Amino acid sequence: MARKIIGTFLFLCLFVGLSGCWRSEEEVDMLTEDSYNQGWYDALDCVKKKGGSAYDAAEDCEDE
Repeated sequence: MARKIIGTFLFLCLFVGLSGCWRSEEEVDMLTEDSYNQGWYDALDCVKKKGGSAYDAAEDCEDE
């Protein structure tokens, strides 16, 4: 009986401890949007640095 209580208690402690490690769906969405926006701004900066026509600059920046 005591083993079941101790086992259940340890399981609950482990579950509560691990559940704090995962990110909420809202937090994941925010991080995804931030990453997308940062990539967009980085690409825009590259195009501005390269100059020339937008098409040529976009081709030059494709791999950066």
